[in-house]
Amino acid sequence: MSATWDTKITVISISAKVVSVCATRTDTTTGKTSTYYVARAVISTPAQKLAVINSLWDQHQEWVDRQTSIGNLISTLEADANDMLQDREP
Repeated sequence: MSATWDTKITVISISAKVVSVCATRTDTTTGKTSTYYVARAVISTPAQKLAVINSLWDQHQEWVDRQTSIGNLISTLEADANDMLQDREP
């Protein structure tokens, strides 16, 4: 799967190096987008900048995990429904 990311940074405080970050991921295969936010982050050090990126990635991974769980649940329910309906056939 291929994807592109578009980030928007909004400065909250220049002197304190505080920003908010919005990152939108676009799946280039399906065109589906998902957007993630860090409302307030200090970015004075490389470690703080990395923490922002990690937060955005963790949000994305949670979304992927949820979608996988939903897909698995639907697949299981569909298989069960098909089996139960098939069992009722004479």
